[in-house]
Amino acid sequence: MEPTGFLPNEASTREEMQRQCRSDFEQLDKTIDLCLSLISKSEGLRITPKRTHLVGFVVMSLFQKMIKSARAVRVLSELGLTGDANVVCRGLFETQVALRWILERDWDTRARHYVVYIWKRTETMGNAWCARPELKETGEGILKQVRVAIDSAKRGLGAAVVDRLKRSYDGGSGLEQTAVAVGLGPEYDVLYRRLSQAAHAEDMPDHVNQKNLDAIELKASGSWTQVRFALFSCRHILCDSALTVTSAMELGYAAAIDALRPETNDPGEQAIERWLARKAQELQPPS
Repeated sequence: MEPTGFLPNEASTREEMQRQCRSDFEQLDKTIDLCLSLISKSEGLRITPKRTHLVGFVVMSLFQKMIKSARAVRVLSELGLTGDANVVCRGLFETQVALRWILERDWDTRARHYVVYIWKRTETMGNAWCARPELKETGEGILKQVRVAIDSAKRGLGAAVVDRLKRSYDGGSGLEQTAVAVGLGPEYDVLYRRLSQAAHAEDMPDHVNQKNLDAIELKASGSWTQVRFALFSCRHILCDSALTVTSAMELGYAAAIDALRPETNDPGEQAIERWLARKAQELQPPS
């Protein structure tokens, strides 16, 4: 019996991607392994007035999420599923921005704001479910739990602050403004905008070969240059975040992380925006 649930030519696609992107896969694997070492070392995290239990919990939780996402990008890229890898990598960047924002200043306060933001988003979902008869009971259960936490936050932070956290963890700015504020403006323009095309279903031409109106064929995988862009973006974002985390949490490994950064191994332009633009042009998919 033929196996089911597989896309056409998966085996040959995997072989092609491994051959064309071997070095990229190897470098990302090394980066993931090193980041897992950071997670292991964080078990003995030293608590200080600045680096509170809450800060450690939020920061290391977000970083663990990033490692899992990087692994997902790696698996999807091996199958040539570049659009799906880009969607995950897009989420990786959003987490990078959140980490940078929390650790920019006022660590404990910002960690608290981030947690309350999650509660407020959960409350929004509960309200939407309550408006649907078939989900009303479940929605009420969600609201009962989360509103206890929100009420507690209002007593500690003030109702006005908590209400501002309904839409964003920084109280009003959109992702682009927050990214620019924490020094990730070039990454937003060069990486995030391109990674967002698949999330917004703007990558339609990547999925079919249309020779004429009567001959539309499934395109099972993206080009290897697209795969390299996803892997490059993933490694750049993960290495930058690992440096941010290891500096704040005092976990060591900074030199080892820096050695794995794509820009460290590709000297040339010193300005990050010019370097990112050059890499994006080099990895532009064929027309």
